[in-house]
Amino acid sequence: MLAAVTCALAPAYVVRWRIGPLPSTVLEAAVLLTVIAFAFESLRGRRALRWRSPFTIPAALFLVAGAVSVAVSPDHTKALGLYRAYLIEPIAFFFVLGNVLGSIQRARMVLLGLAAGGVVAGLANGFVVLDAIRHHTLNLALPPPVVIYNTSNATALYLVPLIGIGASFVVYERERWVRLISAGFVAIFVASTFLSLSRGGLLALGVIALIMALINRRRWILIPAVIVLGIAATLIPGMSARLSHEFDPSDPNN
Repeated sequence: MLAAVTCALAPAYVVRWRIGPLPSTVLEAAVLLTVIAFAFESLRGRRALRWRSPFTIPAALFLVAGAVSVAVSPDHTKALGLYRAYLIEPIAFFFVLGNVLGSIQRARMVLLGLAAGGVVAGLANGFVVLDAIRHHTLNLALPPPVVIYNTSNATALYLVPLIGIGASFVVYERERWVRLISAGFVAIFVASTFLSLSRGGLLALGVIALIMALINRRRWILIPAVIVLGIAATLIPGMSARLSHEFDPSDPNN
């Protein structure tokens, strides 16, 4: 349950504070609490930990490379903070998930947490874009307005993988209620990705759509449909304006 809550708190990394000289965030506190709870339960139950996985060696190499980077950095304090936030804590959290996700129900719970966080991030970002449109302040030649994450690409990087996961549930999940809930989340994430106006996000969304069409038995119908929809999306006034600025070498905002 703690792991699912931690996943839902992914957008809360922007809520920051300091404990003495050490900076921290709500997300970091949730990760640490999850790891501590897992360690306590494992010791109390004398449970054998599962260390071996296809990701163990790559994770260890990342930790070693990160430690070397901290050692040679001109600012050890900042480097250690990045090492902690981008390597130690995510790998520790992944290790916890690898040990506790022993059933489909637990996996669904964690994915539900991720989806909840995605809804918060997507709707919040979509709101500021729609508000800019309503007040006629959206300049498509410039980066679109964002909230929570610093760039529209960062918002899309969060949402597009969730779209891939949700679409897989819609297609392959046997439980009807899971398919319906997944479809609802996918609809929100797709709309939020479009509103992010992230060109990279929309390209990735198109790739996901093509893959889902390719692996479907009706691929000969779906693939042309995806291509037509992709072309139609580029003709939407806002998106076509964004693309025209991007591919115009003489545009001063490019």
